Amino acid sequence: MKLHPLAKINFFPRILAAYSYLFFAWLVLKNELFQLPAVVILIGGLLWPFIAIWLAALVPTKRQELLNMHLDCVLTGCICLLVPNQWVIFSVAIVLIANSIFVGSFRLLLSIAALFLVVVFGGFSLFVDSLISINQTTQFTIMFYLTIYFSIFAFMGYNLVSRFLMMHRKVKKLSIEDPLTGCFNRLYLDRQLPKEILRCSRIDYPIAVIFADIDHFKLVNDTYGHSSGDAVLKSFVNIVNDNIRADTDWVARFGGEEFVIVLTNSSEKGGLHVAERIRSAVEQYTFELNTTQLKLTCSFGVSAIDSSDSIADAEILLSNADQALYSAKSNGRNNVKVRSAKFKEELEALSEI
Repeated sequence: MKLHPLAKINFFPRILAAYSYLFFAWLVLKNELFQLPAVVILIGGLLWPFIAIWLAALVPTKRQELLNMHLDCVLTGCICLLVPNQWVIFSVAIVLIANSIFVGSFRLLLSIAALFLVVVFGGFSLFVDSLISINQTTQFTIMFYLTIYFSIFAFMGYNLVSRFLMMHRKVKKLSIEDPLTGCFNRLYLDRQLPKEILRCSRIDYPIAVIFADIDHFKLVNDTYGHSSGDAVLKSFVNIVNDNIRADTDWVARFGGEEFVIVLTNSSEKGGLHVAERIRSAVEQYTFELNTTQLKLTCSFGVSAIDSSDSIADAEILLSNADQALYSAKSNGRNNVKVRSAKFKEELEALSEI
């Protein structure tokens, strides 16, 4: 059954409220509740939660559920006319107000409040001479009901907030994570690398970047299919993660079969060492592609910023690593090349273009 989320949220509280109010009426009226016209309100109150959910399923829109909430107001207002007591009126009013606020609509709150006032005070002027008193048992029952109702309300609110936070974490994860390999994506790289450079510059630490490319990857896709290519990419990321520091270093997918590995507090020499370690691990690894075993190699380009560099730029750092990668691929692949950078001069040259 397709329902608007608001209708799902309101179903159980609507049953609890309707049946509790009818129970209050029975405590006060006893057998009079089963006589006309009270019995009409009794039957309506018993059936209304299920009629409301049927209407919500028939028209699964927020507008329909808001209409149902206005009908809630009319029904509970009629119950107040059956039991014209300040305790009952207060409990009905506070629940209606809480429901309206929970939905988050100020206009709904105003319209519900106005409708309730019209039903109650209009009905009082026509049918009720004065308020009646209720015994302590009924008073305590109302207090108990309000305690239970708002406890459930608080639990529902907590559950909704928990779900919202969980979805927020998922969305945040999707926004920075490559869905195929599980490593970071290009967006994260573009945002985070300048921050990493700034942080390393501030604490006077070097930073190294490795540009990695899987050799002849297109041939893998063309020969074994894209699903096999995907498996290769996942395995490659696992190899990289096994050979870098989990707490400080990270890898991002730059695009296709190209990856960028960021090594914080690592010099050019350290970047060269890590790249060579990953290259050797990939070369020795056997990729399992369904029933086929495959050997692959990778090429790497390394560039680094020393702590002594007064000016450093993420774009230039990546460009240098990319040029080093191009050199590695031009020199037979399956090797590591380094491009040392003079960032101040290159940044000035870039600004003059």
